[in-house]
Amino acid sequence: SNSHDGSKAVEVYFSDVRVVCWNTLQMSLKGCTQMHRVRHTANVKDRVNEALKIMGIIENNVQAKKEAFEAMKKTKFSETRFFDYIGNLFFSKEEMVNVKAGKTDAISTRKKNTISEIVAFTNAGVGQKEAVEGSAFWAYNGVTGYYSNQKTYKDSENRMTSLLWGTDAGVMESALELALEPNKIVSLSREIVVPKNFNLN
Repeated sequence: SNSHDGSKAVEVYFSDVRVVCWNTLQMSLKGCTQMHRVRHTANVKDRVNEALKIMGIIENNVQAKKEAFEAMKKTKFSETRFFDYIGNLFFSKEEMVNVKAGKTDAISTRKKNTISEIVAFTNAGVGQKEAVEGSAFWAYNGVTGYYSNQKTYKDSENRMTSLLWGTDAGVMESALELALEPNKIVSLSREIVVPKNFNLN
């Protein structure tokens, strides 16, 4: 927690409350049992980092992310599995039933276009050459890369809200969950919009 104007100390603590506003911040503070406070000084960033290290947050987060990314890189997606993954992220249960039955006309053009753009980005977008092609990490990176680098938002505030708390954030969270636990992916059909240049062997 940070006032950003130097009027109060930076507060670092553990909480099971997802803080998104003043009210949830107050809720998280009520349940706080241990806290590190850092006064605003010239070296406040160093002191905050030191507090995070003391609490083990930095090391734990870095290690957890490293393990998750490595696991995803080792998980291979066939072309069919990749399209099932994308479909699971964007289709409702009813749409999944329709797709399985070959009724792709039930999918909106807008949704088809979004899927097409994400598939195209996954195939040739920024950062995809560095990902392990055909892996769960490559598929996940394609989804998050599309939202971070390609999707057009009406303004910067809308972009931030969508990426941090909105529908797009939800899609990216689901993308991570399915990439880490591919056994949760429901088999569908390849009959969704596919760019002509897509080629996954």
